[in-house]
Formats: sequence, C-alpha cells, structure tokens
Amino acid sequence: MKPSFSTSAIPFRRQMAAQVFMGVRSICEYMRIGPSTFYTWTRGYEFPATRTPDGRWMTCTALIDGWIGNRLDQQRQDANEQESRTNHA
Repeated sequence: MKPSFSTSAIPFRRQMAAQVFMGVRSICEYMRIGPSTFYTWTRGYEFPATRTPDGRWMTCTALIDGWIGNRLDQQRQDANEQESRTNHA
C-alpha cells in the first residue's frame, strides 16, 4: 500500500548555505519574479532587501526564506480567523 501524502514530507525552506545577492537581476532570478514585482514587494510588502551606498539592492537567501515563511504563516492565520468568523456567524 502506498503511504498517504503528507505536507511535512516536503521541506518548505531551501536546504542550502546562505547566499548573498547583489542587484535586482540576481534577486529576481532567485525569486523567479520580474523587477516590477520586486519593487512592489519592497514598497508594499516589506521585502527584506536594502540599498548599498552605491545604490545597488542587496539581500540574502536566509532573509528571503524567512520573509516567505512569515508571509505564509500570516496568510494561514488570516485564513483560520476568516474561517472561524464564518463558522460563528
């Protein structure tokens, strides 16, 4: 019998050494997003990137993966709260 599928079997966080990204292009390649999405996320969603003194954007895998995890946790919490409100109404 085939074992049932479990989400715990799929690791969420990438298992690799922290890598630093310099520049929007390298950050976008890692995230698989376009530059406009990157700028939207930095302005409106607290994406963990900072500008260096020479004006380039910089971040690392640990910060990005932590941000993704926090956003996912918040979305799950919001969904649970919404579900509990609709069940009690």
